[in-house]
Amino acid sequence: PSALEPLKERWASLKPRGILQWPGEQHGTKVREYFGEEVAFFFTWLNRFNTALILPSAFALIFSLRWWLLNPFWVTVTEASFSLMMCCWIAHFTADYVQFSNHQSLEWGMTVFSKNVRELPGWSPETQDRVQVSLIRAMHWVAV
Repeated sequence: PSALEPLKERWASLKPRGILQWPGEQHGTKVREYFGEEVAFFFTWLNRFNTALILPSAFALIFSLRWWLLNPFWVTVTEASFSLMMCCWIAHFTADYVQFSNHQSLEWGMTVFSKNVRELPGWSPETQDRVQVSLIRAMHWVAV
């Protein structure tokens, strides 16, 4: 019960401080220690998803003004632009979360979840921060 008290106070609290806290990974390790990896992975995904939704939410608020400020042609253009932006956002979020979950699996020692990880030929930790790799990643997002 003593391990649960900090989670009750800071994470699962119905107090305004607990409800209105910024989504983040500050409680991930404590949740993992108490509930296990699978439950912690769910909440880790939920926190990353909620944090990632901040940018599309801001754009949605801006785009919601289009009905009062724009003529019908530009309303259609902004709707198409927003749809394209959301497609790019979900592709980026999915790729980012796959990388994050692979890293988290290795950090937490979860070999069961690492079976789906595909190691690329010629990859090594020393090469991941090189300029060439960054350019390849950038070109991937341009092509997508």
